[in-house]
Formats: sequence, structure tokens, C-alpha cells
Amino acid sequence: MSDDTDCDDTDAAIHPAATEICDADDVDEDCDGLTDDDDDSVDTSTHTTGYADTDGDTYGDAASSLSACDLPATYVSDDTDCDDADATIHPMAPEVANDGIDQDCDGVDTTTGSGSGGGPKGSCSQAGRSSSPTAWLAMLVGMLGLGTRRRRPHAA
Repeated sequence: MSDDTDCDDTDAAIHPAATEICDADDVDEDCDGLTDDDDDSVDTSTHTTGYADTDGDTYGDAASSLSACDLPATYVSDDTDCDDADATIHPMAPEVANDGIDQDCDGVDTTTGSGSGGGPKGSCSQAGRSSSPTAWLAMLVGMLGLGTRRRRPHAA
């Protein structure tokens, strides 16, 4: 027996009462003649969220998202771009120190030089350390144990 309203008798999941979902094959699950983004009844929980990448650096703008079955080519899954108008600024960009621009989107411009309070990423902080030559020598002597041994006089 055939049901004239069923658009695919070979697949039990496809029928007029089925829920339209996003799928790579653009199947018309609910038999209304529309598929995926063209069907207003599509289950939005099956959408993919993408973020506009207007500068083409493969990092998107979190403030400009789109939820759809099929995203335009200008949308990406990464939403970490802090300046989507400049392709040289994104989370993996090399930081240029002291230029007033946060190229790598970490929230700060890297600074270098004495008294700057900062340094290149990965540099060790010198806070709490003395930089005097005497302090360094004392630390070296202590590490080598040179100041704690007494030599015995040599027998003549």
C-alpha cells in the first residue's frame, strides 16, 4: 500500500510528519518540497554557528555570528578575531612590541625595555630578584658551595 503524501516510501524517516534537519545531502525529511535553510520548519538545534571573517584570516568576529545549516564561505567556526578588519591581527599573529597594537589578540601590546613592566611573551619576570653583581656572585658561591669548605693546610 502506498501513501500519496509520503515523498520517499523507501525511507521510514522521511514522511510529512518528520522533522526537517540540517544534513549534508539536503534531504527533504518532511516532504514539503523544501530542504535545510530553505525550509522554515527546520530544527534549529541542528544548525551550525559560524562567525564572519571579513578580512579572510580564518578567524571570525564573535559579535557577528550566523546560525544555519549551510554557512556562507565567509563564515568560520573560530570566533577569536579581535580585529576582523585587519588580516594581520588574529590570535596566532606575531606580536610587534611597543607599537600600541595588540596583534595576537591577547589584550595587550607586548612591551620591551627596562622599566616597561613587561617583556616578550614567555619571558621570566625579574620581580623580587636582585640584579646587583654582588648578589649574583653570592648566589653562585652558594650554589657551588665554595664558601662553606675550609681547606686543610698542606704539609710541607
